[in-house]
Amino acid sequence: MPGTRNAEEISLRRRFFSKRTLVSFAIAFGIIVFVVLRLDISLSALWQDLTQADLLMLLAGFASYYLALPVRAIRWRIILNNATGKSSDTRMPSLLGLGEIILLGWLANNIVPARLGDAYRAYLLKKNAACGFTLTLGTIVAERAIELTVLVSMFALTAFLALQGRFSGATTGLIRIGVLLAAAIVVAILALWLFGSGLKRLLPSRAHAIYDVFREGTLGSFRRLPLLVLLTTVIWIMESGRLWFAAQSLGFPLALDVAIFVALANSLLSAFPLTPAGLGVVEAGVVGLLMVFVTKDQAVSITVLDRIISYWSIIFVGLALFLVTRRK
Repeated sequence: MPGTRNAEEISLRRRFFSKRTLVSFAIAFGIIVFVVLRLDISLSALWQDLTQADLLMLLAGFASYYLALPVRAIRWRIILNNATGKSSDTRMPSLLGLGEIILLGWLANNIVPARLGDAYRAYLLKKNAACGFTLTLGTIVAERAIELTVLVSMFALTAFLALQGRFSGATTGLIRIGVLLAAAIVVAILALWLFGSGLKRLLPSRAHAIYDVFREGTLGSFRRLPLLVLLTTVIWIMESGRLWFAAQSLGFPLALDVAIFVALANSLLSAFPLTPAGLGVVEAGVVGLLMVFVTKDQAVSITVLDRIISYWSIIFVGLALFLVTRRK
């Protein structure tokens, strides 16, 4: 993808070696070490489980996760066309190009804190299409609003099914936090829609043009909302399938609704920007939730395989794409 070199150097290389990023990784690995010591996890038993995993089922887990990427590209193209008011895609990257940008955004989220991959994604699209940074950022905000709302709804439903209505304090707390996050972003978008002119007057005059474009990009993205919700639901189901396949590859019993429930909790926990992609926080939370349904050792093994798919593989695949796009 032409024009990505400067974006990569600024947004990835420099930020990866920043003090803030290094501190966030130190926190993440500190949490992981604490969990290992606190739960008295047997590393030899973990290694034995991982080396005996069924390769075919594990590959199915990778496929379930990564095949959601084209669906994400389709959804983003629809949102972009909504925001720009275009029925033609001639000035936008191909679906493959959009998928590459999304994957590079994932890479950025996985190696720097504060979910800067979203801004990086907007920057890459600006470099590769006739679409401004601010407008694109508005489409990503709208996409995140849809994702979070669907995520919280599915998480609450699958939690009810998996736990048979007997919510633990941690699960209830996570649902409440998710609802608050979703409500906050929905309220913010409603404020843009209902009080757009009034909010604009609160900004300095030099920011008015930027605000107008951002508001147009955000609010315009919600056309064809039922289709976007359907695609988002499909995406979450496909991505959640990886955890079920990870459990099956280890030969551990895990119901599909439980796998979706835990995988959605993973996604919800990764939304917190303390560490890159919730590293450390996600592992601790997922192990804790899985221990309700399987043994401690099984929970740890499933979590490690799941994070290999949903975190570490993105770093390796994303870095490979990073190197390839630099040479274009």
